[in-house]
Amino acid sequence: MNISWLHAAASLGLAYLGMLGLCLGMARHYRQRYHHPLTPGRGRGLRLAGWSGCLLALVPCLAGWGAAQGVVLWIGLLSAAATGLVFLLAWRPPWCTRGGALAALAVLAWLGSLASGG
Repeated sequence: MNISWLHAAASLGLAYLGMLGLCLGMARHYRQRYHHPLTPGRGRGLRLAGWSGCLLALVPCLAGWGAAQGVVLWIGLLSAAATGLVFLLAWRPPWCTRGGALAALAVLAWLGSLASGG
């Protein structure tokens, strides 16, 4: 696998996790997924984690493509992650967090490639 595609997969994973955090930080979507109300502290934590994930998604894009192309790719991947999450939330809400597990695997694969010197 070309390393720049691994960067894109990690960025998409981080963007999805960020969008998932922002989504679950809203009381309506949290109740839709977990069937109990969202506490104010948990909502703030989820929104903070969501914004952090969205911003961290920029790092693999910059590492793989540089500043000019990386920012454009980052915006596209944020849009793709949000679109996928919206469709999953409307179709099968429990699958949203399963998608988050897959996204975390992509990020871990990218981190593993960095640790191995790739």
